[in-house]
Amino acid sequence: MLGEYEYFTDSPYNYITDYSIHVDENGIVVEKTVKDIPEIQKQKFEISKSLLTLLTRNQIINNEPEIKKQYLKIISLTIADALNFIKNEFSSKLNESVFNDIKSNVKFMNWIAPSYNIPTRKSVRIKKTGKGCKVPQTPIILSPFANENKKRLYLILTSKEAGNNSGLEEFTAILDQLLKNEEIKLKDYKGLLKRFNST
Repeated sequence: MLGEYEYFTDSPYNYITDYSIHVDENGIVVEKTVKDIPEIQKQKFEISKSLLTLLTRNQIINNEPEIKKQYLKIISLTIADALNFIKNEFSSKLNESVFNDIKSNVKFMNWIAPSYNIPTRKSVRIKKTGKGCKVPQTPIILSPFANENKKRLYLILTSKEAGNNSGLEEFTAILDQLLKNEEIKLKDYKGLLKRFNST
């Protein structure tokens, strides 16, 4: 299976990414190349019934966290760059039928959209009433990979301990995602939050 996508012409990231997914005797092989960058990213995944189900069916498997990680890694190697670019445009610029088609994909709604902080509701324009309006906060972009989030978490924590008084929103967003994905326990969540607030 081959894929190619090109960023929109007004994107600051106007380059082409090629990727391929194929099966050989050792498993599922995903390769990614980016135009003008000679390095090829390549990763193999062991073939399993669960992973094949995720790749070929519109369903999720909740009781196998390792399979979810493998699936999200495949997404990362193939279309993550495009997902990161379109996340701010997702709900406001898609027509209603395309938006509804995307919303019907359970893996997108349950795994991909939360992993890449893609809004899953149509944006509504706020009519100015003269009393002002709230400016939406800058979205917090989290990695779908626990190790990267844990590194960022400790970077924010050490920055706070060094005297930087910002980062609470990102810190709690990372904690929430790690807890939701069962990467940390509730007592760890509370302990880290208490440590952040006590410095």
